Amino acid sequence: MSLIHSSAGGGSSSSAPLYGRALIDRDFQHHAPGVLRLNNGSFGACPRPVLAVCDALRAEWMAQPDAFYMKRLAPGMEAARLAVAQQVARCNSDDVVVLDNLTTASSIVCGHWLADDIRAHHHHAIKRRSVVAYTSDTGCDSNGTVTATGTGNPCCTSTTDSTTAALAQTTATAVSTSRVITEYIVLVTSLCYGSVRNAISHAQAKLKTDGLTLRVECVDITFPVRKSADLVTAFRNALVKLKADASVSSNALRLAVFDHISSVPAIVFPVREIIPLLRAAGFARIFIDGAHAPGNILELDVPSLGADFYAANLHKWLLTPTSAAFLWTRPAEMTTARAAAAVAPGSASPVSAASVKESSSVSGKDITATNCAINSRPASSIVEFTPALHHPVISHNYGVPAGARATEDGLNGGLGAEARMLGTRDYAAMLSVPAALAYYQTEMGGQQAIRRNIAEAWAAAEMLAAAWKTRIGTPPECACSMVMVALPKAFGNTRKDGQDMRTRLAATAHARDFTGGIVTQFCYPADDCLWLRLSMACYNERADYEVLRDAVLSELATISNSS
Repeated sequence: MSLIHSSAGGGSSSSAPLYGRALIDRDFQHHAPGVLRLNNGSFGACPRPVLAVCDALRAEWMAQPDAFYMKRLAPGMEAARLAVAQQVARCNSDDVVVLDNLTTASSIVCGHWLADDIRAHHHHAIKRRSVVAYTSDTGCDSNGTVTATGTGNPCCTSTTDSTTAALAQTTATAVSTSRVITEYIVLVTSLCYGSVRNAISHAQAKLKTDGLTLRVECVDITFPVRKSADLVTAFRNALVKLKADASVSSNALRLAVFDHISSVPAIVFPVREIIPLLRAAGFARIFIDGAHAPGNILELDVPSLGADFYAANLHKWLLTPTSAAFLWTRPAEMTTARAAAAVAPGSASPVSAASVKESSSVSGKDITATNCAINSRPASSIVEFTPALHHPVISHNYGVPAGARATEDGLNGGLGAEARMLGTRDYAAMLSVPAALAYYQTEMGGQQAIRRNIAEAWAAAEMLAAAWKTRIGTPPECACSMVMVALPKAFGNTRKDGQDMRTRLAATAHARDFTGGIVTQFCYPADDCLWLRLSMACYNERADYEVLRDAVLSELATISNSS
C-alpha cells in the first residue's frame, strides 16, 4: 500500500521538510484544537497520511478477515521487520522482531527469558558437579588409568594418555571446588523504567518457587548530571562494589539492564563506554532499553553497540501509529536452543562438546568414554543451553524453532514467527511501520529531523532557563529532543508538587489560542526543585515554548501575589 499523500490529504514530498505549526496544519490537523502538546516523549504522534494507511489496512481486515489473515498478515509483518532492520536498527532482519510495545520486549527478556536462563545455568552447574562426583568415584590413577571402583561401569576399561588424564583431573578439581550458585544478580539503574522493573520482579517470583534468588543491584544515577563521564563513573563504582562482595560469584552476573535514553529525567547514556565495563565485570548478557532512541540518536546502529538485547518503540519519535516497537537480539539468542561455549579448564578459548571429543581422541581412546561421564561425556564438555526467547502470548507459531518452516503461516519459525501471528487482534499499527518510516524519511528528512529537533530543544531549554532564572539538568552531550529544565523553587520539590504543576498547566487557558491548556510530562523532583521535561517533536516549534515560558511566569506571579 502506498504512503505518499493522495486522497488521504496532506502535502507532497519536498526538498524542504515542514516543521512546527505548518506541519500541524498540513498533516496533524487531527490533534485536539486549542491544546499545546509538549509531551511527545510519552505517547508520540502519527501524521494523517500514515493514519490513512493504518485505517485502510484495518478496513481491509474488516472487509474480508479470512483472506487478510491467510494472505496478507504474515508477509506484511515480515515487510515491517525488514523495514526496521534496514532503516532503524541497521541489522540483519533475522535478528529483529516487530512487537507492539517495548513493554512486551521487556516482558520477553526480563520477565521470562531471564528466569529460564538462570534455571538453565543452575541446572548446568548441578549437572557438572554430578559428572565430577561420578568420575571421582571411578578414580583415575597416576598413570592415567581409569579404575572402576564402586560403579561397575563397563566403559571404564581403557587407558588414557597423560594429557587426557590431566584434563580430566583439572576439570574435576575446578568443578568440585566450586559451589552451586543459588543467588543470581541482575543490574539496573535507579532510573529503570517501571514496566522493566515489574518484569524483573516477575522473574524473581518464578525463580523463588525453584529455591533460587534473583538479587537486584542498582546503579545510583545522580541528577542533575554535570558531565557524561559522571554516568560512566556511577557504573564503575557500582561494579567495584559488586566485585568486592565476597558472596557474589562472577557466574551469578546474568543480566545488566539500562536505558539508552532514560524517560524522566531524560538523559542520553554513553552506551559505548558503559557496555565494556559490564563485559569486563563478567555480566553474561546486556539489555538496553532504547524506548526513545529511534528518532533521537543519529545514525543508530544497534549491533555495533555491543549489547545482547536492544528494544525500542517506534511510535514515540518515528511517527508510527500506536503502537509499534522492535526487539533486536544477538543472532545466537534468536534460536530455540544455543550450545554455549564450554571452556576447557585452563584454556582461554571456548571449546564445543564436539571439539573436545575430537581433540581428546588419541589412538582411538576417547575422553568421553574413559572418563565415564554422564551421557558418556566429561564435565568440561557438558554443554550449557541458552533458553529460547518466547513471546509472552502463546499462539499458533509458539515453539517452532528458528530456521524451521513448520509454522502456521509457512514462514520461518523462532521468536519472529511467534510475534507475527498472535491470534485475532489489530495488527494495523505494526503493518503500517514501512509507511511510517517512508514518511519520516521523505517528509521529515530522516536524520535532518533528528538534528533539527535536538537543536531546537536545546535552544528552547536555554531560553526557558534564562527566563525562569534556573538551569538545564544535563550537558549537551546527554541531551536529545528531550531536555530537562529546572522550574523556579516556588513550585515546590516533591513528586506531588510535580503532579500538581502538570495539572495546573493543563487546566489553565493561556495565550495564543491554546485555550485547552498545555500538556507536559510530570515535573521531576530533584536537587531541591522540580524539573520539567521538554519534548521537541517535528510538529513543535520554539514559539510553543515561549507560550510555556509565559505560562510558568504567570503562575509564578500568582504564587508571589498570594504570599
